[in-house]
Amino acid sequence: MKNTIKHFGLLAIVLIGSYSSIAQKKTMITQKQTEQNVKNVQEGFAVYFTGDPSKMRALLADNVELIVPGNSSLAGTYKGPEGVLGFGGKIFQISGNTFTSKPKYFAGNGNFVNIVMEDAATINGVKFEWTEGIVQEFDNNGKIIRVRPFFSDQAAWDKFFDKK
Repeated sequence: MKNTIKHFGLLAIVLIGSYSSIAQKKTMITQKQTEQNVKNVQEGFAVYFTGDPSKMRALLADNVELIVPGNSSLAGTYKGPEGVLGFGGKIFQISGNTFTSKPKYFAGNGNFVNIVMEDAATINGVKFEWTEGIVQEFDNNGKIIRVRPFFSDQAAWDKFFDKK
């Protein structure tokens, strides 16, 4: 039950954030394009974790930004496709390739795709599991221009990823 509440809480934050951003936009994409964006993200995640980032790379605009919250060494803004994909590489490297991520929910809303993920990693024999909400913003050409992850326990995430 606790995990279910955590999922719905994260999902609510993610969806409220995307609804607020959409309200500020004057141009929105069609429902068909929204559905295609969701499908593309699902397919991109399916192959990304098999070691083939090419499908995910094809979804990223040249000016894409990944804004990672928090105070860990991973926090900050990653720019461009190489920066965004490089962030994933850093997590794999820090965790000795133990990082796993399982998408649990995808939803499209205008220019946004919202994702709820169940993630885990082990560093120095300590396993950490967390839920992550991700908001991906698309341009009108179907390319991701902004990615914002939200972690279920930001302080614990920061502490875990600063392990040496």
